[in-house]
Amino acid sequence: MKTDTIAVVGSGTAGLVSALILKTAFPEKQIDIICSKRIGIIGVGEGSTEHWETFAAYVGINTAELIKECDATFKIGIVFKDWGVPDYMHSIQDGYSLIANQYPFVYSRVISQGLDSKSMSGKIFWENKIQNWFLNNNQTPVAQYHFNTFKLNEFLTKIALEKGITIHHDEITSINLADDGSIDTITSSEFTYVYDFYVDCTGFKKFLISKLGAKWVSHGEYLKTNSALVFQTEDTDNYNMWSLSQAMKYGWLFRTPTYGRWGNGYIYDSEFLTPEQAQAEVEEFLGRKITVGQHIKFDPGALDKSWIKNCCAIGLSSSFVEPLEASSIGASIQQSFMLSQRLVNYNESVIDRYNEMFTDIVHNIRDFILLHFICPRRDTEFWRKVASVELPPDLSRNLKIWKDKLPIEDDFKGSSRQLLFKAHHFLLVLQGLQWFNNDSILTEFKSLPKNIQEEADIVLKDLEYGNRIDQPDTSTHKEMLTVIRNNT
Repeated sequence: MKTDTIAVVGSGTAGLVSALILKTAFPEKQIDIICSKRIGIIGVGEGSTEHWETFAAYVGINTAELIKECDATFKIGIVFKDWGVPDYMHSIQDGYSLIANQYPFVYSRVISQGLDSKSMSGKIFWENKIQNWFLNNNQTPVAQYHFNTFKLNEFLTKIALEKGITIHHDEITSINLADDGSIDTITSSEFTYVYDFYVDCTGFKKFLISKLGAKWVSHGEYLKTNSALVFQTEDTDNYNMWSLSQAMKYGWLFRTPTYGRWGNGYIYDSEFLTPEQAQAEVEEFLGRKITVGQHIKFDPGALDKSWIKNCCAIGLSSSFVEPLEASSIGASIQQSFMLSQRLVNYNESVIDRYNEMFTDIVHNIRDFILLHFICPRRDTEFWRKVASVELPPDLSRNLKIWKDKLPIEDDFKGSSRQLLFKAHHFLLVLQGLQWFNNDSILTEFKSLPKNIQEEADIVLKDLEYGNRIDQPDTSTHKEMLTVIRNNT
């Protein structure tokens, strides 16, 4: 199929990410963005996953410029508070994640010793400090960030223009199909646009892909939150090195720091709360009044097919599962890379394979988010409702395996390379939920070759420095960011 001209409809984060990846992959192709200035950014989540680092390196984003222009802060993971277990962090740290024959032998050593979550993520980060070594060696300590969503899109727009992407500010009002069911043209009130291929990044509207027959598949039987209340709070003297996921009575609250303010949101189940009641619960928890930015309703799920004919939906147009693990940007990155790898000479078989992989990504995100809710909290109707959910077959099977064995990549269906959440991610949340039988993990560790066991102890000794709170030559998170911003 011909793909010399490509239109990305929508200029939110997903639209800009997909346009930048496609333009980098195909610099000679015409890549245009068509977007309406009237359509705002949802901005529910302001955090990335580690997939951002791959994207940034690929399209040539300068980290220092990103930090300054997007009010970015460092993110090493997510801390979960009041989920019915001791507070824990989902944060994959170098060294701990070493594997031998797929097996995470360093984590195995830590778990078999019964150490807490702080010992698996570096206590210094829990204290929101950073070693000055990173700055002195022109490096950053993480691959993830919190962003001001609006400034991030301005930053990505600037890069898109520098790469030769044309941006048309126009509102598409109709889609015209060819005889074979593909998109022939798209029109606004004044113009008709003709392209070989179209990327639908119109968000929840799904304006293009819905005209081609794509259907929404709800995952509401598994994931029970369906509403969001989002708001901002003022700047603070220092920032978390992590996003906060605070369990509430009828859902959970996120708090993510950006330089100059905090982004917040209550993700809840509207069966039990009105928006006004949700706001009241947040204000009671924070001990202060808030100004709500948006109330959002959503149905967790995804399209049955995100690529149909000459149109591929990316971002919120294709899926929105739940913001708990900030998967939205990462999913857009993975989808865009998958599309760029399959766009040339595509046919129906290529499209079918893409859609299979897309479904694997969605199910992986769904199962990982659902995993967090398999916790002992039962104090409200919401948490009792969550506890009664029948688990998807693959997750149910794996949980039986993982009671006595640590996760490995072969436990997952699909092509594991493109999945957002892999064995290490599941391991850390399972450990936080106190899922493992530690005696079984000790038996598993002792079955490893002696040299692997010895290497685990050597690695842990080397990592001990990262677990000291009183480290010399450290700066607070905000101090480090201020230095980077002033030097850029």
